[in-house]
Amino acid sequence: MDQAAKCGRGLRRSQIACPSLAVILQLCCEQGNFASAAIACEYRHMSTSPLKIRPATSADSSAITQLLQSITGVWQAEWRPDAVQRSIAAADGLAFVAVEHEQVLGFISGHDLGFRAYLSEFAVAESRQHAGIGTALLHSFESALAQRGCRLVVADVYPPAEPFYLKHGWATPAAILLCPMTTAAQRNELLWCCS
Repeated sequence: MDQAAKCGRGLRRSQIACPSLAVILQLCCEQGNFASAAIACEYRHMSTSPLKIRPATSADSSAITQLLQSITGVWQAEWRPDAVQRSIAAADGLAFVAVEHEQVLGFISGHDLGFRAYLSEFAVAESRQHAGIGTALLHSFESALAQRGCRLVVADVYPPAEPFYLKHGWATPAAILLCPMTTAAQRNELLWCCS
């Protein structure tokens, strides 16, 4: 069995539905980039699926807002009603949606700030989590950043999502997250969240 087949969890190039995926898998293995090869293996199931990852547009705003509001703990009362539209506009090509049968199932949005990038929002419909959608969205975001030459990205992460990030090679930086608390209600909410 050749190195690519071993790396691809026993798959041969002819068994992968997407030819470009097979090439990516082989290149990752040849270069010893087994983490990327593992991600490529996860994509093999999605290559024949009607699920598509594409850039988010302002036309997706309503569906994305509904998605974010449907997931426990994601939508924040302090967000402006047009937060999604603003995020997509400011993302400058770093916002993506996962769409299946015209339904938005996932969203990721980030911003290249020059010194570093910031992943500002990332969510997958609760009923479709653990199906590779988050991995595909994160990979699209990271690939777009790499094409820009941006090597540092940070995110404030909802605690239940931390294992997902760790699984994909992220780590906790030696930094703290601060934000101004302008009202007593905001201070109380922060204390409640962090206790």
